[in-house]
Amino acid sequence: MSARSGRTRTARRARESARRAPAPTALLRRRLAAALASCSEEEQHVLALLVGERLSPAETSVALEIPASQVLRVRATLFETLRLALVGRDARRSAARLDDDAAPLRRAS
Repeated sequence: MSARSGRTRTARRARESARRAPAPTALLRRRLAAALASCSEEEQHVLALLVGERLSPAETSVALEIPASQVLRVRATLFETLRLALVGRDARRSAARLDDDAAPLRRAS
């Protein structure tokens, strides 16, 4: 194999990879912005400290004076909301749909 064919193969792989992984579009950015705007102030503070300041959940709980378990719960809810926004679903509507589909519970005898 010559050096030239190796470079050609590498360039072809790079072009194919660029086609498979599209860059974020304006639509995705609008969806994320809308999802972030719908978040509570507490969720926005947790996100800012975890992602922006790169604090651990324990450090975030100390900074916000809330339990670490609450930070983890807020983070999980927030990331799920953002993930659903990227695929074009409203997290609050999806949660309501799950509640509607739930079977009624009966008391054990």
